[in-house]
Amino acid sequence: MKSLVKRLTNLHPSQKKFQKNIKFDDAKIGSTTGYMIPEIVKKSKVNGALINHSEHRISSKEIINLVKRLKKLKMKTVVCVKNVREAETYAKLNPTYIAIEPPELIGTGRAISNERPELITKSLLAVKKARNSTKLLCGAGIVTSDDVERAIELGSHGILVASGIVKSRNWNKDIEGFAKAIL
Repeated sequence: MKSLVKRLTNLHPSQKKFQKNIKFDDAKIGSTTGYMIPEIVKKSKVNGALINHSEHRISSKEIINLVKRLKKLKMKTVVCVKNVREAETYAKLNPTYIAIEPPELIGTGRAISNERPELITKSLLAVKKARNSTKLLCGAGIVTSDDVERAIELGSHGILVASGIVKSRNWNKDIEGFAKAIL
């Protein structure tokens, strides 16, 4: 397990820490009480941000501004989308990743790769249409290494997972299984 984790870390050394749902605010540092702004997060050695997760949707304007601001700080960006139309729209911003996650499958144990595989393949086409460096991730309902393997076979570059690990009875085994399925 340790060698597998080391290999994954070596594959993606710049993606060690991500901040979920930075609340964007146009205010300068100092007048942002109650907000986690990108500049403060960067100083905490966080390398990227998860933007627009289904549990914390934000406006299109906020997504656009956050991606620009984070890129200027040389931070990674993961823009979560709920459908192919959003994937196509936000891929044009050239975030590091677009993550397709249909809200109705999040936390259900019913994997996007099995329940809605066409969302992965169509989102992949939408991301490629932008002709930039954005890669596709997928999430929602992923709980087994078979779910991960299927997602990779469908063209996803990786996965976005939370409850599939948090609800697991054996985190180490499941994380190792997910990692092996990606490699």
